[in-house]
Amino acid sequence: MKNICLFLLLLFSAFQVSCGYNFVGASPIALPEGKQHLNITLVHNPTQEAWLEPYLRSVFRDEFTRRGGAVWVSEDQAQAVVHIDIQQFRTADGLTRERDETVKADVTIIMEVKILSADTGEQIWSSGSISGRDSYFLAAEDVSVPGAPGPEQRRASEEAVDQAVSRVADRLGEGF
Repeated sequence: MKNICLFLLLLFSAFQVSCGYNFVGASPIALPEGKQHLNITLVHNPTQEAWLEPYLRSVFRDEFTRRGGAVWVSEDQAQAVVHIDIQQFRTADGLTRERDETVKADVTIIMEVKILSADTGEQIWSSGSISGRDSYFLAAEDVSVPGAPGPEQRRASEEAVDQAVSRVADRLGEGF
């Protein structure tokens, strides 16, 4: 029975590979108008999260390099520029116990990405509002400084950003 299950799993996998199927988040994307040389000129970050902008830039560059073959250049060499607008970044109660004791918290980011022609300044693509979300259990937090985010909140925040950037790329893969 074990061998039959293994055989069926291998057969299914071979079928998926042969028909060009890609898992979301791994499929290649085509950048708008074939513009490969990009520069992130603006990240609008209305939050007080100082780590958010550099982390978002890094994740965005990695994702678009991996999936779209983007080449990151200085602004004067770019064919297109990227503007990222963080519309919302929040942590909220996700699960509470009796007596309103918070057990689990949710982290959500909502953002929009616009790609503009470097020559004309004309918008050539927009993601629309994209969100990413993750959660963490407060009991797992080890906060040494009261009021400061702990490692679990940071991990959940980074996962929410990763998810949002992946969704931006997925939307670009749907066509523009």
